[in-house]
Amino acid sequence: MRLSWYKYLENETKNTRFKIGLLNVHGTPIEVKHLNDEEAELVNVHFRRVNKSVTWKDLFPEWIDENVPQKSSQCPEIPMPELEDYVDLDVVLVRVPCANATDVFRFYLIHYIYLSLKILGQEEWRKYASSSTSNKIAHKPREAYVTVLHSPESYVCRAISLAQSIILCNSTKDLILLVDNSISQEALHSLKVAGWKIKIIERIRNPHAKRGTYNESNCSKLRIWQLTEYDKLIFVDADFLFFKNLDPFFMFPQLSTAGNCRHVFNSGIMIIEPSECTFKTLMEKTLTIVSYNGGDQGFLNEVFSWWHRWPAKLNYLKNFQTDENRTYEYPEDAYAMHYLGLKPWMCYKDYDCNWDALEYRDFPNDLIHAKWWKVYDLMPKELQKFCDLTPEMDTRIRLERQKAKIANFSDGHCKIQVKDPRRLSDSDI
Repeated sequence: MRLSWYKYLENETKNTRFKIGLLNVHGTPIEVKHLNDEEAELVNVHFRRVNKSVTWKDLFPEWIDENVPQKSSQCPEIPMPELEDYVDLDVVLVRVPCANATDVFRFYLIHYIYLSLKILGQEEWRKYASSSTSNKIAHKPREAYVTVLHSPESYVCRAISLAQSIILCNSTKDLILLVDNSISQEALHSLKVAGWKIKIIERIRNPHAKRGTYNESNCSKLRIWQLTEYDKLIFVDADFLFFKNLDPFFMFPQLSTAGNCRHVFNSGIMIIEPSECTFKTLMEKTLTIVSYNGGDQGFLNEVFSWWHRWPAKLNYLKNFQTDENRTYEYPEDAYAMHYLGLKPWMCYKDYDCNWDALEYRDFPNDLIHAKWWKVYDLMPKELQKFCDLTPEMDTRIRLERQKAKIANFSDGHCKIQVKDPRRLSDSDI
């Protein structure tokens, strides 16, 4: 009797006998019991268990202060396999306990062999790729940046500025934009001019969202896992701006991202490995997992409970809530800025309008604001028009300026004489 996975290996490798590693498996599992000695050699993978005193919190601290030098490693010891004993394994069968995603032993089993064989596989591939034999051609990874646009056309500006900033940083990767049918042909043409390769998608409705709410279609983001023509993708929210080239970070595995708070990551930028299987699994989980914040970030944190931490400078959040002295400083070595609060194109060019609204005063920074406008100034004129102010936006700005004057905010931004040519009226309300 030929099992489906065995047939797959036969077809892919043209071999008829395989060496199968058994990890945390007792007895002969049903998956291999029909195989005879001519078809398979079973090898028990020996491992030392992680110390029972190690907890999930030890493995994944809630917060890492990157500004404070660490004197020594605070990570607990995790025993690794003797790699040389298992170099020639073709398949690894792992018995994973039905525990929650933060169970230490469950996590340990999943990563024990996966990480080890991943390393071995990469080493073997390097040997293969470096061979001078003419019929051995090295595989060049297919990699791209991707974002999703399923919002009103007023959001086209953010996608254009993101693409332009990536290009200005001399990236060599493709730029993929997933859009639905709500975007006009004129906007699609301009998005292509900006550098995006357009792929039309159907929205995916969040089964837990109410009709007409902001998060009704945020499951559309899951479609990035369907881009299987690529090996790796760095997803980026469209309200980012790149200051430096992030291409070297494609070397990291799924799911690599930066922290948000405690043990939670921010899904604004992350590296993923496309897979139809993963996409189907995620779609199934949308039916049962309720996001803690109603958005894709809460959902993905539930699914990917273990993730690889990128430094915060890859996703510097434009949020100064914890800045007790209100210095509104940001690190000069930041790779990318995540614009929170009112976006630059929603303000006058002259200053960050987050200063004028009391509920947004955790977000203003004139230097970061000016960086976005520097990218805007380098755009072709035909792209700049998508960042024009609408009458509603202009009215809101003027109203908030008037409120700020009445409140007599000490920063004085509301008293700045506006020179932005995008302004639709010469007077405040």
